[in-house]
Parts: sequence; structure tokens; C-alpha cells
Amino acid sequence: MRYTTLSYRLRVTSEQAQVLSRNAGASRFAFNQGLAMLNAAYEAHKANPGVKVPYSKFDLINAFNAWKRSPAAANEGAESPGLAWRDEVIAQVFEEGLTDLSCAVKRFFDARKQGARAKAFPASRSAAAARCHFGCVTVPMMYASTCTASGFLNWVNSRCARVRGA
Repeated sequence: MRYTTLSYRLRVTSEQAQVLSRNAGASRFAFNQGLAMLNAAYEAHKANPGVKVPYSKFDLINAFNAWKRSPAAANEGAESPGLAWRDEVIAQVFEEGLTDLSCAVKRFFDARKQGARAKAFPASRSAAAARCHFGCVTVPMMYASTCTASGFLNWVNSRCARVRGA
């Protein structure tokens, strides 16, 4: 089976750019919140070895999903618990940010195990340093036509319609 990488440069409308930016920001938010949760769990684990640290992708996603619906995630004075804007982006956006975090943590610990030059532990992502990029899962060549720029823009347009309430 042969795999390929396709790269597209999109010309998006301002409304599409807003949806893309919102999704990129949500992914960055999930990465940073997951990192804060991981660091807090590690500090608690040092004090009490019975505390589980969510290192794996699934543990991070489950911990984040529980947190985003909890009162701890709500802004002060919010009517309902959890992130008020969590339904403005799809859940996969959060999951991709947390997947990136789990991969970065795994690379850090793998390098330490192998005795390689010390890599830094993952740091928070900054909005100023961020470059928006979006990917389609790597697919075999025979299915590559399903991951096209027009398909991606159709998805963005459907997100725009959902935000508008259309």
C-alpha cells in the first residue's frame, strides 16, 4: 500500500478564515489546558504516588472531556457549567490538540529512555507563534481523492452555516 502527502493552499473567505482560526485556537487551548492538567497531576503524584498522571492520549482526552463539562471550566457568573463555547467547534479539534500533546510527551520520555540528548518537556503553545495549519489523516493512495481542498472547503462552509444558524 502506498501513502502520499497532498498539500493545498486555500483562498478562504473572511468567514471561513474566522472558522479556521477558531478551530486552531481551540486546538491550542486544549493543548495548553492538557499540559496544565498534566503538570498539576504530576505535582499531586509527587505528593501522593496513588494519583494517576494522564500521559496517554486516551487519558488526556478523557480528563479534558471531564474538565470541559465541569464547573471548574466555566467562567465566573456563567449560567451553565463547563466551557460556554465548547459547542462552537467540533470535538475532534480538542482531541487533535491533546493528541499532539501526548505525542510530544512520549517523544520527551522516549528520548530520556534512550539516553539521547535531552529534549525539553513540552511547553505551552503561544497564539503569537502559532501558524494555522490543518491536516487530513494520512490515507492510502487509493483513497487520496477523498481528502481534497474542495472537500475541506465544504466542511468549512458547513461549519460557517452552523455558526450562522442556517
